[in-house]
Amino acid sequence: MQGHKNPGTLVAEVKMMRTQSDCAVLVVEGSDDLAFWRAHKVDECEAVMAEGKPNAIGCMVRLEAEAVHGVLAVVDADYDVLMGAEMEAPNVLMTDAHDLECMLCRAPALDRVVGEFGTAEKTRGLDVRSALLERGLVFGRVRWALARLEQGTEEDIELPRVAPLLQQVVDRETWTVDDDRLRAGVQGELGEDTDLSDAIAKLPDADPWHVVHGHDMVALLRMGLLRVLGDMQSTQSDADIARALRLAMSWEDLLATPLVAAIQAWEKANLPYVVLRD
Repeated sequence: MQGHKNPGTLVAEVKMMRTQSDCAVLVVEGSDDLAFWRAHKVDECEAVMAEGKPNAIGCMVRLEAEAVHGVLAVVDADYDVLMGAEMEAPNVLMTDAHDLECMLCRAPALDRVVGEFGTAEKTRGLDVRSALLERGLVFGRVRWALARLEQGTEEDIELPRVAPLLQQVVDRETWTVDDDRLRAGVQGELGEDTDLSDAIAKLPDADPWHVVHGHDMVALLRMGLLRVLGDMQSTQSDADIARALRLAMSWEDLLATPLVAAIQAWEKANLPYVVLRD
C-alpha cells in the first residue's frame, strides 16, 4: 500500500488529535479497515489510517518511546503468525485470521452475503464456506511458500505476484481452480533455481484461515456468485463484495471473535480509554 504517510507523520497526526481531546486513538492499515472499525467504535475514539502495516507498527514504537498512552493499532496477521514472527511493537493487536476479509469470510457475514447475491437453488446442500476455503487454500499455500522462500534468503528477491494469475486459472463456469497452471505460472517467474512445488510440500500443518489471503477469498467469492453460487451481475466488483461482507458483520458476531476480546482486555488495562461501543 503506497501513500504519503510514514511513521513520523502518523505520530504527528495522533498528537494533533490529542490537542483536541484526550481520547483513545485506533490505528488501522487501510481504507477498508478504517470503514469497518468506524462502524464499531465509540464516537469518542478517533480512527487513523496508517497506509500500511509497517507504518502502523513504526508509529506505535515511536509513541511508546514518547510515552503517549491510549493508542491502539489493529493490523493484519498476514503470515507473521505462521512464520513465528513476534510482535515487538507495544499496543498492537493482530487479526485472528490472515486479515480482516478472512475474518469476515469465517463469520456469519459470509452466509448473509451469499444469501443476498446467491440463489437458494444453486447453494442448497453446498457448504459454501468450506468450498470457498478449499479454493482459497490453493492460492494461500503458494503465497505462504513464497513468503517462506523470501524469509529464507538474505538476498533481495522479487517474488512473483499471485493476484494477476487468479483471473487466469479459475474457470468461471465451474468455479474450479487449475492448481497446476497456477504453480506453473509462478514457477516460470521464479526460475529454475527455486522449486515451488517442493516449497509447498514442505509447508507445515496450519490453521487454514491464516493461510488463505483475503483478496483471493473475495475474488473467488465474486467468481462463484456469478455462475455456480448465483446469477450475480458482472458489474459487481471485488470491492463491492468486500464492502458487502463488512456491512454484513453484525456487532454480535464481532463480539464473538478473539480480536474483540483482546481489544476489550486492552481497554481494561488502559483506562479510561475506550475503543469499542457497548
